[in-house]
Amino acid sequence: MKRLARERSEGVAFAPGGPYAAGWDELAAATGHRDFCEHAAFDYCAPTDDRPFFFNVQRVGHFGETAAPGGFRVPDPTLILAVTLGILLALSALAFVLPLALVSGAGRPSAGSLTFFAAIGLGFLVLEVVLIQRFVLFLGFPTYALSVVLFALLVFTGIGSLLSARAGAREPRRTLVAALGAGAVMIALAAFGLQPLLRALIDLPFAARIALTIALLAPLGVVLGMAMPLGLRRLERLYPSGVAWAWGINGIASVLASVLAITVAIMFGFTVATLLALACYLVALGHALWGRWPAAGDEVAPAGAVREPAGVAS
Repeated sequence: MKRLARERSEGVAFAPGGPYAAGWDELAAATGHRDFCEHAAFDYCAPTDDRPFFFNVQRVGHFGETAAPGGFRVPDPTLILAVTLGILLALSALAFVLPLALVSGAGRPSAGSLTFFAAIGLGFLVLEVVLIQRFVLFLGFPTYALSVVLFALLVFTGIGSLLSARAGAREPRRTLVAALGAGAVMIALAAFGLQPLLRALIDLPFAARIALTIALLAPLGVVLGMAMPLGLRRLERLYPSGVAWAWGINGIASVLASVLAITVAIMFGFTVATLLALACYLVALGHALWGRWPAAGDEVAPAGAVREPAGVAS
């Protein structure tokens, strides 16, 4: 066996009396399975619903390493993902900063005002990726989770966008703060309470599980759907030529979020990825609370017009 292993592979990983390679020496020296799981060079812990990536044994501290003790090689699935994320981060930063640097400051929106749209674009797509994964086990198949979650979010964010025209007509600032605050609370609850709830209700009939999925996502979709139109209305009154910028920055952040969500989930779990989405919406909420708002009665100037800075609403 040892001769065949040398001829056809990288050798023997474990045999009675040795050798002990590729983690077997760490297992032999460990005081128990938890000690081995938590302190071995590679992550041999059992996968969980929060980190269901059974193929990934790479620890964050050993990122980029592919050789286990004894010379055996293990796959590093996060390496190509990290390279992709790094490229997207560089391109996203360039796409954010370069246009601001090349355009004159007359009608150019501020970086802070565009950060709001980057935050909601990043937060929404990260949350969407997490929710699709969370509902895979509950609905039975990834295709069901993708279809139902996307359907619910798109329909109810559209409804929220429609309602924002009426709800935010008189008090847009208060409406936006309330919507983002409610959304942040729901995301925080989902981070820690959604998985236990779905686990408790997983034996319901399939039709009931679909209906429950839509019911759970409906209020979240409505409040998050208000952020973009209310933010655009505010930006248009402050910077009439800034709407195109907002759509561009929001789209850039959305592309970045798809890779960022999976990278964070693989390394730290879907709970941490949910908290990342929460942090994005808290940034947007902070900007809605303390950022500039147009003064009451300030009308939208023609596109491209140079105007005096608007006052801050009380």
